[in-house]
Amino acid sequence: MTGVRFVDAGAADGLPTSVDVLIVGSGPVGSAFARSIAALAPSARILMAEAGPRLTGRPGMHVRNIRDDRERELARRRSEGPRGIEQASEAVQFGNLVSGKLLARGTGEPTPAPGTFFVNAELARDAPDGTLPAAAMSCNVGGMGSHWAGATPHPRGRERIGFIPDEEWASVLAAARRRLAVTSELSAARPAWTACLSALRSEFSELPPDGGVRNMPVAARPALNGDGPYWTGSDVVLGDLARRPRETFAIAAQTLCREILVDGGRAGGAVLAHLPSGRVTRVSAKVVVIAADSLRTPQLLWASGIRPPALGRHLNDHLMLGTLVVPSYLEPPEDPFAVLTNMFDSGHVANGGWIPYSDEVHPLHAQFSQFEVPQRDGSGRTAGFCFFGYFLPKEIRPDDRVYFLDDAVDAYGMPGIAIHYQATEQDRKALGYAENMLARATAALGSRLPGTSVVAAPGGSSLHYMGTIRMGEHDDGASVCDSYSRVWGFENLFVGGNGVIPTPTACNPTLTSVALAIRAAGKVAALAGQ
Repeated sequence: MTGVRFVDAGAADGLPTSVDVLIVGSGPVGSAFARSIAALAPSARILMAEAGPRLTGRPGMHVRNIRDDRERELARRRSEGPRGIEQASEAVQFGNLVSGKLLARGTGEPTPAPGTFFVNAELARDAPDGTLPAAAMSCNVGGMGSHWAGATPHPRGRERIGFIPDEEWASVLAAARRRLAVTSELSAARPAWTACLSALRSEFSELPPDGGVRNMPVAARPALNGDGPYWTGSDVVLGDLARRPRETFAIAAQTLCREILVDGGRAGGAVLAHLPSGRVTRVSAKVVVIAADSLRTPQLLWASGIRPPALGRHLNDHLMLGTLVVPSYLEPPEDPFAVLTNMFDSGHVANGGWIPYSDEVHPLHAQFSQFEVPQRDGSGRTAGFCFFGYFLPKEIRPDDRVYFLDDAVDAYGMPGIAIHYQATEQDRKALGYAENMLARATAALGSRLPGTSVVAAPGGSSLHYMGTIRMGEHDDGASVCDSYSRVWGFENLFVGGNGVIPTPTACNPTLTSVALAIRAAGKVAALAGQ
């Protein structure tokens, strides 16, 4: 078990009525805020409110670290929103790539990724144009940090935020790598993986030396004593806060923040509701940090009457394109789906690679994974396949947005979420370019897995939604917060998460979001210590 204090928000003497810092959301970004603030202001009283349930003894542990299959599946199901354990959960990414549709294997119903639930199940089923049908989220202590793949590439070129000085960028990105326990050594130097890297390096020889084919940096501690790796969740980001009890830090699980209390240009605290009991508590705070996610953070601001012009706008989700390849140095697997499921559920590691974004030479982000298993016929041969995919930066427009409904509520009683999102001519050209690059990669490695095709993933599949609470250099109506994540017009209200990223980003955004939280935490700690 863990030493962290969990407070029972349903008890009469449970939640404190006054804290120095209230953090809404317990994912990697909220946890990065908590750890940095606690280090900079050790006496500051920090309360973390999380709408979802506690899954594991150690708060926020990645579910892939749960070795028991049944316990791991139960943890995933409990993350899947208000219906929780009633919802189905199945690893469906392979099924998506084969069919080109958002369908679970063997069913005709759309199914979200394990540990997540759709924002709108009807949209997921009908997949109309002009929205993100696959938009999904998690709800649990640890947030998406309990379910993510752990890829942590860094932003490059136009992906970087230009009004943050380069030296400061380098410093906070390095700090984020340490907090997330990032390594590039998880992929083993097996002959088949060496052959994969060699073939791709030969094909893409035009790439600059600092942007060539390489191992994907991953948030995990390498295997020790024959065990699988320890995957980074919010517990790793919290550090000692997750392991040692202290009176100055507590987590309130299954506790929804319904409203931020506003007094002029200050956030005075929040209204917190304990979902199982219905008990409502008003908690005052010197500083409030909202790090829910890119959809629920703007939702909470809207519900609180905090509605800057850019709120929810400039929504940015990667365009995604991929296929499955049987490399010439591997045998075709009899059951590819079984290979994939075994890899993800048993803690084994698939080799992972990365071709970074480059403004002119490679204006997209490639990532690829190779899955290998010995043949059962005793021949000593290896079967497997390679997933090769591209993330493309979206043309950012204010009309691509999440907005909130006055006449409908979600399953938590918060304002209903709606999304408008449209591909542009520039986006379609980028997809065409990616198709050509994907054809090169496929030919260099071998040939497509029989029965598969090149598939553009349904909008929202990335779970990497950005821009909805974007930061800006000036309060000109085109951003929600300043470069330190402080909401414009407020002294003590901060936001965090992928939603603050304002740039057209192709790479996975978690490293950037954690870095920005670490940068902002100094401002929060200074206010908390006053």
